[in-house]
Amino acid sequence: MNSKAICVPHQRGAVLVFSLIMLTLLTLVSVSMIQHNKQELAMTGNTLEQTKSLARAETELTQAEQVIDTTRLDPADPTNRKCNSLDANQINENQVILTTATGKATVTAVYCLTASKIQTQCTFTGGVRDDTVAACMCSDGTEIYTVKWVSTADSNYGSQRTVESNYAVDCSAGQF
Repeated sequence: MNSKAICVPHQRGAVLVFSLIMLTLLTLVSVSMIQHNKQELAMTGNTLEQTKSLARAETELTQAEQVIDTTRLDPADPTNRKCNSLDANQINENQVILTTATGKATVTAVYCLTASKIQTQCTFTGGVRDDTVAACMCSDGTEIYTVKWVSTADSNYGSQRTVESNYAVDCSAGQF
């Protein structure tokens, strides 16, 4: 058997060059996709942290509202809420009403909504409500507390959440 090797003298490695170019393009596309996925993962982590932070703030606001509610109970009859503006259980403007490991709640304003639906912001002088404004004597209306919750910065992400909420307390002698 006679075999002859066929030699192609004019071949210059075109297939090799084409293969290297294709591998380079595939590598660039892969690196770009990895970077894109890392960005999406970071955005997802941020969204998760925002959601957890909001849930913590909502839980803490609920606890702050319970503090207000408990403070406004009539000592003589704990089933009734009464808003005696001169009693020792008064909640003042800029008063911190709840501090936890995750933040603190502060009352930023107190309003009185009377039976005639007139809302008046109560003023405080030296930490005592100014009852010369008749509308702030909420014995027949509703006290509205604006509560601001500021969370402490998260150690992992450094996120901080501030949430403000209004909480109403019925000041009539009846049940809320």
